[in-house]
Amino acid sequence: MREDFPPETFDLVHAGTLLCHLPQREELLHRAVGRVRPGSWLVIEDLSVRPVDASAHPLFRNGLYNL
Repeated sequence: MREDFPPETFDLVHAGTLLCHLPQREELLHRAVGRVRPGSWLVIEDLSVRPVDASAHPLFRNGLYNL
């Protein structure tokens, strides 16, 4: 991975069905968060092959759609 962009560069960062395929997904997610300007958007659309109630993440396990 290379550092191509300085922090807080973009108004929108989007990744669709990408992170689930990469072993370094958490590192890439942290980098994406750092590239978005304050008040801008980070949109992640990804697949989950785990049952929702087996997720380690409480928001996902409790129904993120209920927020």
